Amino acid sequence: MRIIAGERKGHPLRAPRGSGTRPTLSRARESVFSILGAQVLGATAADLFAGAGSLGLEALSRGAHHCIFVERNRAALDTLHANIRKLGYESKTVVCANDVLRWLRQPGIPPYSLTLILADPPYQTGLAEKTMSALAHADLLQPDGMLVMQCAARETIPEECAPLGLYRTELYGETAVHFFCVMP
Repeated sequence: MRIIAGERKGHPLRAPRGSGTRPTLSRARESVFSILGAQVLGATAADLFAGAGSLGLEALSRGAHHCIFVERNRAALDTLHANIRKLGYESKTVVCANDVLRWLRQPGIPPYSLTLILADPPYQTGLAEKTMSALAHADLLQPDGMLVMQCAARETIPEECAPLGLYRTELYGETAVHFFCVMP
């Protein structure tokens, strides 16, 4: 697993041991960031269910200003911290050792609104739909913000969860990546 593009292009990332996490495929990650394009530049981002942090770290390498990583698995957190240190992104990151749904219910978290949320919950657990609902109620995205939700291709999630509306879906084998925008 490596950073695909940007200032840290080619830098390898560690992956946590065990089967507790599933890193995003390089092909899917490359496509996601091609679709996002310039929207990543200067973004305030969150990487939910972060694992080793490949999505958030890729966003930082491509010009995101700041990223909050939310992960509860201890092995993944250790790996995430090591990856952040290795890339030198300590000043651009906050790591929250917490359950994503619990974190989203905390008032005033984060203390600023986000322009990009990257979410990769465990597949076939219902967490994709629950996370969307929690995000809709948390009102974290700026009006021009985007949510990128990765889930199993067979998993169904709503096309609309006000204020979020489906913009685009891409399929990569058994993986679906859904792009949601804040609706006017």
